[in-house]
Amino acid sequence: MPDEKVSRARGVDRVIDIFRQLHIAGRPMAMRDLIEATGAPRSSVYDLVSLLGDAGLLELDADGAVFFGREMHYYGADYMAHNDLIRRAHQSMVEIVARHGKPFSFACWKAISTPWCCQKVMPIRSR
Repeated sequence: MPDEKVSRARGVDRVIDIFRQLHIAGRPMAMRDLIEATGAPRSSVYDLVSLLGDAGLLELDADGAVFFGREMHYYGADYMAHNDLIRRAHQSMVEIVARHGKPFSFACWKAISTPWCCQKVMPIRSR
């Protein structure tokens, strides 16, 4: 039983490593590059990508490159909906855009990159 828990923990760590590498790359990655970046055994990466692909968390493009899947959007949307800072920032953005008539963006800073958490763009006005 203890070996099973260690194995599961390593499996979870590998999933986290895969997600982290895809985030750092910011684009789809070839399987060989993903295997090299994670340092995980080839068979483990293929198995995990297959399982995560079946769950919609990862997708493979026509060339076989791996990137985040459609399901990830739902988890991100849930996080945004329930994170107080992001919710308050989004409300403020809507007010600023309405008041000044200019596009406005809010970014969540991170050490490696700057993912856009929210963005509110002015609607196009008819002339």
